[in-house]
Amino acid sequence: MNVESMVYSAKKTLGQATAYAKEKIFELTGTPSASVSALAKFIPTHHDTKAEIKTFLGTNFIFYTLETMGVRYYLEMKGSRILQLDANMKDHQIVSYRSYRDQHSLNVPIRFP
Repeated sequence: MNVESMVYSAKKTLGQATAYAKEKIFELTGTPSASVSALAKFIPTHHDTKAEIKTFLGTNFIFYTLETMGVRYYLEMKGSRILQLDANMKDHQIVSYRSYRDQHSLNVPIRFP
């Protein structure tokens, strides 16, 4: 096992432990929370969601927008892969996920105000 794969494994394990701890804290305190992957499943299935499909270089991308309960959601997907997810409440940013930089935070619980 090389150093690079050990560092990757350590980061992944730490990320999973952090996500578990946050989830349990939110559960115990009754704080509403959701993960990026949970939000990405919720947004396309909501009845008020607007979807737009665009094809770039033969690849389909789906762009979702939703505004509900004072929260604005924006989701970009390529097939089942989440490329971008934003959730904003008035002037407060709840989540800003980008697949190219936040690969290990798909299942980390996010607290909703």
